[in-house]
Amino acid sequence: MSFQHKSDKKKVVYDAKGSPHIPEGTALKITLYGNIPPGAWLKLTTHKSCHLQNDTFAVVKVHSDTTGKMGVVKLTLPALYRGYEMKVYFCMGPTADQLTLQGEHVTGEVVPWLTINIIRSKVPDWVFWILIAFLLILSGLFSGLNLGVLSLDRMDLKIMINTGTPRERDHAKKIRPVRSHGNLLLCSLVFSNVLVNSTLTLLMDNLTDGFTAVIGSTFAIVIVGEIIPQAVCSRHGLMVAGYTMAVTKLFMIITFPLAFPLSKLLDQFLSEEIGAGFTRERLKELVKAVKDEHLLEKEEMVFIISALDLKQKTVKQIMRRIPDVFTLPIETILDFNTMLKIENQGYSRIPIYDGELTNVIALLNVKQLIMVDYKDEMRLRDLVDVEYFKDNLFCVFENTRLDFMFRKFREGNRGHMAFVDRVNDEGPGDPFYERIGVVTMEDVLEELLQQDIMDESDVGTYSARPFSRF
Repeated sequence: MSFQHKSDKKKVVYDAKGSPHIPEGTALKITLYGNIPPGAWLKLTTHKSCHLQNDTFAVVKVHSDTTGKMGVVKLTLPALYRGYEMKVYFCMGPTADQLTLQGEHVTGEVVPWLTINIIRSKVPDWVFWILIAFLLILSGLFSGLNLGVLSLDRMDLKIMINTGTPRERDHAKKIRPVRSHGNLLLCSLVFSNVLVNSTLTLLMDNLTDGFTAVIGSTFAIVIVGEIIPQAVCSRHGLMVAGYTMAVTKLFMIITFPLAFPLSKLLDQFLSEEIGAGFTRERLKELVKAVKDEHLLEKEEMVFIISALDLKQKTVKQIMRRIPDVFTLPIETILDFNTMLKIENQGYSRIPIYDGELTNVIALLNVKQLIMVDYKDEMRLRDLVDVEYFKDNLFCVFENTRLDFMFRKFREGNRGHMAFVDRVNDEGPGDPFYERIGVVTMEDVLEELLQQDIMDESDVGTYSARPFSRF
């Protein structure tokens, strides 16, 4: 008789004589070849005798084919109680009581290839299962960090450090130094994930057959190592990365010889990592999206968007043209009618022109009229220092941005009214400066607030600027 075995565990080693050495507890499927009597029985014994009952640990019925040339038995090798190795022999016969030792030589020895050497397992199976569970956790960690941490760029972490909760700030401070080396972190996480998954498959293959190892490891890696951790880290990536940063740094050290050269190649060919930048248009859309989530009031959204627009708008868009501005000629007599007209207008500053409306030469501050008696009929020219104002008028060009005007008005050293000039190059003559309008601090603030600022001196119906354009 001869036999072949198929083990569910790939731990079998053959010695020089062809005798298999199989770990204890292994499930075997043994195929027997030779003259197999119908209904035959097989017994494994530790002695070269088939009649010692206390040395028998397996008596099984052989399932033979119709030709009687092949039979199959399934059994599990016992655990060793003493020692590190035990040799067993085959006994077979037509009944369980009529058994013959197989492979016995005339010298009393048994051919090696008809014996099995049971050896003690160096590592218990439960240790392998614990290692598999631990590797699955690491696989899920690296897969989740690959999504959760790399989705946080340096700008996100900086914002969290400055505005997050105390716990978020602590996590962001731990992550930021590692996240600044983006390609190195990416390579380390990928290498670590592949290393863990490969080791996991090998351990599964050590415990089961190849097909089961492939199916089991694939299912475990996809569910436990990919889908679940990525779903968790997509929502709580900062927290997971903060608590496991020590593990990440450890594996960055382990994979450094492989990850570092590859990361340098990525740095060379892909240049430095580009963070998620925000243009003004993107910031405005972000504010609108936040408002849609009811995190901002409409007025707050308008203020923010208007502040972002200040840099893109010019005084030409909000100025009042000279013909629409209340002005006084330099030769005006400050009599009762003129003083009444000034009072009814309600302005605190009045442009003074000489000749044409566009030839503004001074700016009258209404406070200067407090001590003026209309009965004296004083000339405006005598009250206003034309030479002083002519050189000190606050003038800007029509393309001046509103953020610059807001900053200048806020400083206050040039007053809160500016005259808008433009270069007139129309006609056959030389180009010249033309005064076309006036812009005030109130105009800039109304553009920022997107509402008209009304006071008790304003005449007419209040008409706030609509928010609908946002």
